[in-house]
Amino acid sequence: MPGHRKVTKGLDIQGGLEVVLKAVPPKGHKLTADDLDRSVSIMRNRVDKLGVSEPEIRKQDPDEIVIQLAGVHDQGRAAAIIGKTAQLKLYDFETNLIRGVSIDLQGQPTLTLRTDAQAWRDYLLSGDAGPARAATKVLRGGSIADEDVDWVSDQASPGSWLQLQLSPELNYAVGTELAAFDYSLAARLLATVPLWRGAQLVASVQQPVAHSRNADVSAALADLRQPEGLQALALHQTLWLGQHAVLGGAVGRFEHGAAGAEGEAVLFVPGRDDVFNLRARKTELKPEMPPGSDLVQAASYRWAANASTSLALGAQRYADASSGPTLVFTRWWGDVATHLFYRKGGSRQFAGIEFSFPLTPRAAPVNHWLHVAGSPSYTRGLRTQLANGADSHNYLEPHRVRDLQLAWSLEQQSLNAGRLGAEY
Repeated sequence: MPGHRKVTKGLDIQGGLEVVLKAVPPKGHKLTADDLDRSVSIMRNRVDKLGVSEPEIRKQDPDEIVIQLAGVHDQGRAAAIIGKTAQLKLYDFETNLIRGVSIDLQGQPTLTLRTDAQAWRDYLLSGDAGPARAATKVLRGGSIADEDVDWVSDQASPGSWLQLQLSPELNYAVGTELAAFDYSLAARLLATVPLWRGAQLVASVQQPVAHSRNADVSAALADLRQPEGLQALALHQTLWLGQHAVLGGAVGRFEHGAAGAEGEAVLFVPGRDDVFNLRARKTELKPEMPPGSDLVQAASYRWAANASTSLALGAQRYADASSGPTLVFTRWWGDVATHLFYRKGGSRQFAGIEFSFPLTPRAAPVNHWLHVAGSPSYTRGLRTQLANGADSHNYLEPHRVRDLQLAWSLEQQSLNAGRLGAEY
């Protein structure tokens, strides 16, 4: 804690506290008078914003700053205002750029920010983020060398060697001739074990929990029932190709225990926040799988109107062997998204609304051998089959014309649901 002592009545008739901060320059930087002047300005800005009456802030040779707070007698209050240590760390703002980097759970850089040093210094002094925001550039992927990043520590954190994601899986039908609501509920566990940079072992297990009577094995809505057991076991690798492309691929066993491979490519349009997304899965064809379901493909182009609104147009070959166009309008409200969608597969057309939200709040990484969290983007909604001239019936077909879900989604798990633009 900083050294504290009573301020005598001769200095301030109200009494108060005096805090002495010792300046600690960065390694290799020689402390200058300008450094202390800037630090005095920063401290004055902090104290003034908190409304402390009659503060006195001055330099004290050779490397100290003295702060006198009138009418403040609580040491904890003073520490909260000024800082918790008696050392004032000075940052070298004379360099041209300040850099920061965001790391995903696989240990790969996904986003690097570069901002002008003067603009950042002005932001610290004034609190006006406008100029600093305008001067900030966003670089995706591992385009910055490790030695060019201002790391918090010289030593890498140990990370977690086992990461678990929990989520409920819910199939349901609303307003059928059988009941107002039928459902099948399961618990899903996604486990990942990091292996080397960008690589991990992915395992997904599912356990049914409950279902309505109409979803019994031999009942009319048996198609709603959740699968049980191992859903995926695969080796996954992520690879960044500069700033504008990231690839992900996995080999192993997927739905129905079928051996095969799946992949995803996310391509960022230069100069924009638009994205091309390509996904595919090819497996062996098991007897219990529908004909043609061994090959599933999806391609889309997402136009970003701004940081919170996008429109995606694409085409898919679905797991029911049908194919057709897709259209998805997305609006974000913080970390919650609303999706209005239309999908067509063969003669079947579906439209509906979905909601995406994280099951656990955002938090800093936990440096522990085990990391447990909810899904970062859990999606559920309602859809209806659209009648057409060939067939005017609205059949309940829960497995028809469904969006391709990979064992490990790059956009959902590593790329913040695709929101990596400068505005965001």
